[in-house]
Amino acid sequence: MPRLAVGVVEVLLADHREYLTVERGLTADTIEATCWAVRPFLNGRLGDGDGLDLSGLTAAEVVAFVVAQCSRPPLALVRRRYLAPGDADASTGPIGGAAGRGGCGSGC
Repeated sequence: MPRLAVGVVEVLLADHREYLTVERGLTADTIEATCWAVRPFLNGRLGDGDGLDLSGLTAAEVVAFVVAQCSRPPLALVRRRYLAPGDADASTGPIGGAAGRGGCGSGC
């Protein structure tokens, strides 16, 4: 069952997932990894009142985020280390999810 998009970040990610699926034809694992990587960036852009502030976004900020992400472990490695066998919900691991600013919930 698809995850219900709640909040501005989840709505944007849901639209992006649809684009990656329909227009790009990417696999579910690739789409999940993309959401997992991008969610912390979007969460960091949340303004007051849960609005997403992208108006002043610069290329330098995007590049800095991408460089920082290169030091993060791959999603597959995180899953092997922190999730019980068969657990498809990455939000339960110590990397984030509902309790943190990063991570990817099931259906991402």
